[in-house]
Amino acid sequence: MSEPTRRAVLEGVGVAVVAAVGGFAWFSAVGPPSEDEREEQEDEQDELEDRLEDEQDELEDRLDDLQDELEDRQDESEAHP
Repeated sequence: MSEPTRRAVLEGVGVAVVAAVGGFAWFSAVGPPSEDEREEQEDEQDELEDRLEDEQDELEDRLDDLQDELEDRQDESEAHP
């Protein structure tokens, strides 16, 4: 069995270093968001949920108003045939 040559060892170490640097760059680019980014995303999500709830409440109120108006008109038409 022959021992690895110095060149082969250096090539292997070079490949490992390049792979490590590439992995670190990839992780830095697409890795998990920082705590600040996570908090900002959570705040944005909370704000969107609040806006959706407000809009839903407004639509439900408008629907109730329209149903009341319809009932009033039906009562009027029944009272004045």
